[in-house]
Amino acid sequence: MSSINYTTRTEGQTKINTIIWTVPNFTNLLENKSTREFRTEKSKDANIDLTDSRFQLKMQFLGRDNDIIEIYYLSPMPVFLKSILTICLKRFEERSIVIKEYHTVQANKWQYLATLFKRDIASYDGRDIFLLSDGSLRLKFQFMVTNDIKVDRTNVPEAQLSNDFENLLNNGLFSDVTMKCAEGVEYKVHKAVLASRSAVLKAHFEHNTTECITNVVESPLESDVLREVLMFIYSDKAPRVDEIPEKLLAAADYYQLSRLKSLCEEA
Repeated sequence: MSSINYTTRTEGQTKINTIIWTVPNFTNLLENKSTREFRTEKSKDANIDLTDSRFQLKMQFLGRDNDIIEIYYLSPMPVFLKSILTICLKRFEERSIVIKEYHTVQANKWQYLATLFKRDIASYDGRDIFLLSDGSLRLKFQFMVTNDIKVDRTNVPEAQLSNDFENLLNNGLFSDVTMKCAEGVEYKVHKAVLASRSAVLKAHFEHNTTECITNVVESPLESDVLREVLMFIYSDKAPRVDEIPEKLLAAADYYQLSRLKSLCEEA
């Protein structure tokens, strides 16, 4: 069971919420492949309920061997805040992980904060640096909530850009080029999108190339792999990265998609 130390103080118009989250036996948690999520719990103090009145925290474990740890927080109300995440080291030192400047946060929506990597923490040297003497991982969160700027408490719709571009791929609306896979399956796509995401694909359209004249790009990839690559190019999503990581890794390398390559290497 993890422990939470929650303190608040006020400086002018800013309320500073400091949370120390200690997760015991963290390497055991990483080695348990059934672990996919770990959250803060309700306070044992009857007057304090972390799920109702304070920030909540959670970790999500991704990859086949829990290689990626994503950190999230949730605010019970809409706020304008600055967030800082620090890891407490064994030798009474602290190391800053991320600082996010002031921005508006919706109520009761999990907000991504940072990513940690198993290879950094669970290695022999990593355990000596990042874990406490009893094997615990201790994280320090600071949420600085200001009243200087009025927060619109109306629910703001979630960002739709990724979904809109995914729909553009699916319906082929206003497409101006065709990508053909190794089996001959064709996908109606858009030069501007391809060129903005891949330097390799951009080169097909910059000069008087065959692709530029015919508006057909031949790809050596299999149909299912090319479909996933296009999904990533349009939406920044890789839903099948855990199913076909080797094929997607080769495709990402071929089209110079560095983020997709990193996702495949961590899968």
